[in-house]
Amino acid sequence: MEEQIDDTEYEDAMAEMAAEAKPKKKKRKEQSEGQIIDIEDRERALLSQLINNHELFIKGITFLEVDFFESKVNKIIVSEMIGYYEDYKSIPTEDIILLNTGMEDTRHDWLDIKSQWPHQYLEDRLNSFIKNMSMKGAIEDSIELLDDEDYGTIEKKIKDAVNVDIDVKLGVTIDSDKDKFRDLFEMLTSSEATIPTGWFNADNALEGGVTVPSLNYLMAKSGGGKSVGLINLAWNYVKMGKDVIYISLELKEEKIMKRYICHSAGIPVKNIPDSEMEIYNHLKKCDARGYGRFTTHFYQPNTLSSMKLELFVRNYVQMYGVVPIIILDYAGLMTPNGKSWQGMFEKDKYVSEELRGVATLFDTVVWTADQFNRCIAFGEKVTTPEGQKSIEEVIVGDLVLGKDNEWRTVTAVSEPEDQEVYEITLKSGKNIKVSGRHLFPKDVNGKMIEDSITCSLKVGDKLYVAD
Repeated sequence: MEEQIDDTEYEDAMAEMAAEAKPKKKKRKEQSEGQIIDIEDRERALLSQLINNHELFIKGITFLEVDFFESKVNKIIVSEMIGYYEDYKSIPTEDIILLNTGMEDTRHDWLDIKSQWPHQYLEDRLNSFIKNMSMKGAIEDSIELLDDEDYGTIEKKIKDAVNVDIDVKLGVTIDSDKDKFRDLFEMLTSSEATIPTGWFNADNALEGGVTVPSLNYLMAKSGGGKSVGLINLAWNYVKMGKDVIYISLELKEEKIMKRYICHSAGIPVKNIPDSEMEIYNHLKKCDARGYGRFTTHFYQPNTLSSMKLELFVRNYVQMYGVVPIIILDYAGLMTPNGKSWQGMFEKDKYVSEELRGVATLFDTVVWTADQFNRCIAFGEKVTTPEGQKSIEEVIVGDLVLGKDNEWRTVTAVSEPEDQEVYEITLKSGKNIKVSGRHLFPKDVNGKMIEDSITCSLKVGDKLYVAD
């Protein structure tokens, strides 16, 4: 849509044009392109170059905004350029701009150019100007949003500004031209970049390992060894010379480091206090063999978003100059970037999409974990055809009433992981003891969704429970 200039601004611009026709007084100057020119002239020079370069005009016109320019005259020129292109899908000439803006009687050299800038130089200048002004606008808009704590909108504005790029790639097109076909065939026969996991069967099934970039989930039942598997993965990558950051949202750094040292050095946890020299020699051998770094950091559950993770990784890259493999234990305890959600499915969906974006941004591999089942505490009752039975009494082959009021056959029984136990008290007086991960069907505006305590289950929610 064409951006409008009001009458007052137009009158001010005309006065500005008339003043420019008179001998200039000394103005505020700044160094640019090896010449001393003022900001208004620099803006004007960019516009004059732009209308003489068809390709870059088409690329840049959709990004240019009137507010990017300080000079009232330049604002009118840009408004006319945008409006003319929207109406006629072509570039306005200098005469058309002068005529349509009513400036034909004030013609001077404001759009004349002595020589055309090199194409790549003009593209870089234009891209830099648009990106800088977009960022400036995003920052100014964000100041007002801070009062409302609207961090999601702030993040979107800043990211949109950072991602501004007039050099839009149009992808790959099938073409029988000999030279282009050669490039196409080279693409068809090239292999995807992969990083092995160090697990022979998995790497064999994955034809060498996981692709880069990618988000990968390690799935298992409760007590199935997900955290142990993630530690094993970390050690495998470290032995390949890869740096690994292990983000924990359940266990503190001390616990993670104990698991890592026990696994990598083959030392039982009970022997750690008496193994100082053995551990030191193990780490020295790792350094001598060129192994990667292992770094772990703990966040409280539901305090880490992908935006915070991205900042953490950026700082790591700045410190060490290496993009690490990212391991999260686990994504289910993260929170989406400034979004509201209903139930664990929607929350996990947002988090997964954002984590995939982090993997793509850094061109790396992200691993996390999730479990197939959720836990209720020992002593809690489940419904079977024979009546109520304590959860620890259930055996393989039993029928148990599920949340959808259908009978489910128990196919496996496993010991639960150590977890915090929560007690939920219903309005009826019924008490239920569960882990923070246990899913409950919940009513949200007449729609049934699943939710847990570690997601967003709270006092006042209406749950579907068996009588």
